[in-house]
Amino acid sequence: MRHIDAGAFGRGAAPLPPTDGPASLAAGLKGLLQREPTPASPTAVWNVSGSRIAALEKTLDMIPHMLWRYDPTTQETYYSEHWQRFTGERIGHGLNDALRLVHPDDQDGVARQWLKSLSNGEAYEAEYRLRHHRGGYRWVLSRGNPERHETGEIVAWYGVLTDIHELAEAREALQAGTRRFRNILNSIPQIAWSMSADGNRADYFNERWYEFTGLPSGSLHGPAWKGVFHPEDRKRGLQLWLLARRAGKDFDYEHRIRDRDGNYRWVISRARAQRSASGSVVRWYGTCTDIHERVAAKRALEASEQLNRAIIEASPDCVSLLDLSGNRLFVNDATLRCYGFERPEQLIGTRWGVGFPIDVRPAAADALACAQRGEIGRLVVQMGAEARWWDIVIAPIQGEGGKPVRLAVISRDVTQQREAQERAQWSASHDSLTGLPNRFLLQRRLDEAIAHAETTGEGFALFLLDVDDFKRVNDTVGHDAGDALLLAFAQRLQAGVRDGDTVARLGGDEFAILLRGTTCEIQLTEAYERLRDKLREPCIHAGRVMECGASIGASLYPRDGGDRSELLKNADLALYSTKAAGGAGLSFFRPQMRMEMQKRASMLSLAHTALREDRIVPHYQPKVDLRSGARSGFEALLRWRHPRWGMQLPSTVSAAFEDLNLAAEISDCMIAAVIRDIRCWLDDGVEFGHVAVNASAAEFRRGDFAERLLERLDKAGVPAECFQLEVTETVFLGRGAEYVERALKMLSAAGVAIALDDFGTGYASLSHLKQFPVHILKIDRSFVADLHSGGGGVAIVNAVVGLGRSLGIQTVAEGVETEAQHEILAGLGCDYGQGFLYGKAIAAREVTRLCTGAEAWPAAVGGN
Repeated sequence: MRHIDAGAFGRGAAPLPPTDGPASLAAGLKGLLQREPTPASPTAVWNVSGSRIAALEKTLDMIPHMLWRYDPTTQETYYSEHWQRFTGERIGHGLNDALRLVHPDDQDGVARQWLKSLSNGEAYEAEYRLRHHRGGYRWVLSRGNPERHETGEIVAWYGVLTDIHELAEAREALQAGTRRFRNILNSIPQIAWSMSADGNRADYFNERWYEFTGLPSGSLHGPAWKGVFHPEDRKRGLQLWLLARRAGKDFDYEHRIRDRDGNYRWVISRARAQRSASGSVVRWYGTCTDIHERVAAKRALEASEQLNRAIIEASPDCVSLLDLSGNRLFVNDATLRCYGFERPEQLIGTRWGVGFPIDVRPAAADALACAQRGEIGRLVVQMGAEARWWDIVIAPIQGEGGKPVRLAVISRDVTQQREAQERAQWSASHDSLTGLPNRFLLQRRLDEAIAHAETTGEGFALFLLDVDDFKRVNDTVGHDAGDALLLAFAQRLQAGVRDGDTVARLGGDEFAILLRGTTCEIQLTEAYERLRDKLREPCIHAGRVMECGASIGASLYPRDGGDRSELLKNADLALYSTKAAGGAGLSFFRPQMRMEMQKRASMLSLAHTALREDRIVPHYQPKVDLRSGARSGFEALLRWRHPRWGMQLPSTVSAAFEDLNLAAEISDCMIAAVIRDIRCWLDDGVEFGHVAVNASAAEFRRGDFAERLLERLDKAGVPAECFQLEVTETVFLGRGAEYVERALKMLSAAGVAIALDDFGTGYASLSHLKQFPVHILKIDRSFVADLHSGGGGVAIVNAVVGLGRSLGIQTVAEGVETEAQHEILAGLGCDYGQGFLYGKAIAAREVTRLCTGAEAWPAAVGGN
C-alpha cells in the first residue's frame, strides 16, 4: 500500500487529519463543473455561515457523484457522503486510505497521474477501478482542478469521482468486438482493406496484406502500397477504380500484384461502398483474393485446348464443359448468346440445370447422373418463353483409368430445324416475297407440260415478263416501293390468268407464265390483253402512284422449242426484242432474234476485248464561239480501234453501255486517255482551250468519283480549268443523287466546269439547275435540226438560251451542220456551237496540227 505525503504520493507519511470543508468543496465543485478555476484566498473560501454550510452539505449529498477536496498545505482530504455509500467504508481524510480501495492493478497508474498533476499544476484525470460496498470493483472516472490564489499559488484541489462502470464495460465490449473482428480479418486468406469516401486514402489493411507484400506494417499512406501493382495493370485498374468511385458502383478487377519475393501474382480485387442514410458514400471496403493458381490453371488449360476451343467456338451449338459436380468450367459463344450474357465469367462457376424450368429439372438431373456414371445422358426438352426445342447431350470425358473427369454438354436448338423441315419443300419451290412458284418449280411444271403434250398432243405457251422501269422505281423511290410494286404485279398477274396456268417469279423483276392449252399467237394475244387490262391499274405506295407496265416475250410449244431450256431461251429473246423496242408490249419469238442476240453478245465481247487490249482511243470534236468564230475547246468522243477494221464508232459496242459495270470501265478508260492527251498538249504548248468528257451514272455509283478524278488531274499536272465534265440529267435521278451532288460540288469547287448534256430531252427540271452546280447547258441536236422546220425548234432554243443568260449559264448547241443553223443560233445569242459544220472528231495528234495552224480552219464560220 502506497502512502501520500506533503502534496505527493510517497512512503512513510502520517495520515492526514480530517477536515470539514464543505463550503470550500462546494466552491471548488462549481469551478470544476464550469471547467474554470475559481481564484480565492484560503480564508475567503471558509467565510460561510453554518446554516449555509448545512444546506450545501445536503445539496452535495444529492449529487450522484463522489466529491473530494485536497489541501496541499495541510494535506487534508475531504470526501462527500456519496463516497461512503459507494465504498461502504468511512475512511479517514487521508489519501492513503482512499488509495487502498483502488484496484491493485490500477494503483501505480493513479499514483503516477496524481504526482504529475501535483508537479505541473495541470488538471487531474484518471480512470481506475474502485472497490464497491457490494464487493468487487467498479470503474470510476476521477477528475480534479486546482484552485489558485491571485499570486498563482495552488491553494486547493477539487475533484469529482463518477461511476462509469457500465460505460467502461460497454467500451471494453466494443474494443473486444473490434479486436475479435480484427482477429477474424487477420485470419482470412484474403487481403482486406478500407479506404476513405473519396477512394484516395487507404486507412486499413489486415495483416495478410503485409504478409503478402512484405511492406512494413502500418504503411498505409504514400505511394508505397500502390507500387506493388503490376505496371501493365495499374493504369487500367486506376481508370476502373475512378469510374466506380464516381458512380458509387461496385468495383471488380483482376490484376497482378508483387509479393514479398518480388514475383507478381494474379488477384481479384473487389470493393463495395458503405453509404449513409442519405445515400452518399462514406467509406469503401474491399478484399483482394489470390487467384494465381486458378488463373495459371485456366491459362494452361486454354493453351492445351486452343484447337479444340476454336472448333467449339465455331460451332452453332451451345457447348459447356462441367466438372463432375455439374459446375460450368467453360462455355462457348453460342451458350452466352442463348442465355443472353456477354462474358463467360457470368456463367462459369454456375451449376448446370439450375436455370431450367421446374418441370424439366428432374430429367436434367437424371441426364447429369447418367453422365456422372460414365454413360451418355440425353434429353429433349421444350423451354423458354418462345417454347423452343432443345436436343441436349451430356457425355463424360474420361481420364486415366477410364473414369470420368469432366462432363461435356452439347445443346442444339432444333426448333428451327423442325420449322425448316416443314417449310423446306415450300421454300424450295416458291418465291419468298410474292409467294409465287420460283424458277425451280416453273421448270418442273414445264417438264410436266411437255410430258403431257407428248401424251395428249396438247400444246402450251410461255410468257416471260419484265416490270417496266422497275430499276428507276427502286432507285428513285426506294426498295420498299420496289417490293410493293413486285407484290402488286404478282397479284395482278395471278388475277389475269386462268385456273391451271402457272405464274412464277424467276428473280428480280422477271416473271413467267405457263399458259396450258394455248397453241397459237391469237390465243397469246388474247391472254396478253387480259393481263394488260389488269396491269393498267396503278399501284399506290406511300402516296406515290407507280405503273405496273410490263414487257413480254412469248414462245409456243412445240413451234419454238422442244424442251424447256429452248422455250425459256427463245421467250427471253422475244422479251429482249420488246425491251429494245421501248418496252410495254408483247413480242413473239422469231428465228431472226437469235441473230440480234448474237450481235449483242458480239458487242459485249468486242467491248471487253477493247478494254483488255487498251484499244479505247478518244477523238476530239471542236467547239466554237458563235460570236467570234474562235475555237473554244473540244469534246472527247469515244472511238476504239479494231485490229482488222480500223477505227470504230461507239455504235459498234452500244450494248456495252447497258451494262453498268462495263460502261463504268469504258468511261474510266476514256478519262485516263483524255488526261494523257491534255498533258501532252500542255507539254507541247498547244492552246486547245478545254476538253469536255462525258460521265455516266455508273461512274458516280463508286462514291469517290470526284476524289479519283481530281487526284488524276493533280498527278498529271493538268489544271482543273482545262477539264470539263458533261453529264445527263439521268445522273441526278436515283437514290445516289446525294453522292452525285457531293461529287459535282467538289469538282466545281476545284475549277472543273459542269455541263448538262441533252438539256430538255429527258427529265429536265429547273430544280436541278438550283441544286447542282451547272455552268453549261448543251442544247440537244434534235432542237438544232428543227430550227428550219417551224416545229418550235427556234422557240425552244430561244427559251433555253434565255434561261441560261438569266442564270449566268453558258449554252452550247450540238449537231450544227449548216451555215443557216449557225446564223440562227448566233442571232438567238447562243454562246457556242458544235457539229460537222466546224469539223468532225479528230485524233489527238490532229488536234495539235489544228491548234498550231498546220491544219486549216473551216472558212464557213470565219474566225481563225
